Amino acid sequence: NMEEYLWVNNDEYNGQIDEDDDDIKNCIIDDITGFNVPEKNGHIENISSAHGTAVASVILNYFSHPSVDNIPIKMMNIKFTQEIDYVERGTLFDALCGMLYAIDQEADIINASWGYYHNEKHVVLDSILKKAHKHDIMVVAGAGNDTVDLDSDKFWPASFANLDSFENVISVGALDKFNNE
Repeated sequence: NMEEYLWVNNDEYNGQIDEDDDDIKNCIIDDITGFNVPEKNGHIENISSAHGTAVASVILNYFSHPSVDNIPIKMMNIKFTQEIDYVERGTLFDALCGMLYAIDQEADIINASWGYYHNEKHVVLDSILKKAHKHDIMVVAGAGNDTVDLDSDKFWPASFANLDSFENVISVGALDKFNNE
């Protein structure tokens, strides 16, 4: 049952849908279990084929395994993509807004399984990751799927893991069953 693992915004939840409630402190309507950034509300459809849903399943499977100590885990839904021409696409601005939401809601870990290539780090992303560090929030960033050297081909936010002042950023890559990238 996934509902037992859903984070609940106790500042918002009142047991009923309040479509026109605009007096909540964060100005996001119905963000009971998270934030749909493009639509600027808390209405999030569960898209079972979406990458974030797959990552959440891996995390839940790990923490619910009998060999793992009983660690309580709650998942906060943050959607920053929308379907465009049958492909889920998101903007850096919406991803950053989602990260700020997670920080403001006092998340412990942010899954940033997205990224972009650029020679220089983005000043706003830099600032948000520093804010996460200040609040003791770990950021797990996907290293991309292109089998490139992140020291020479910067993929942000994962490349922040190589910088000394970002101990809170972990870059994660995938291997197949033969340990190939």
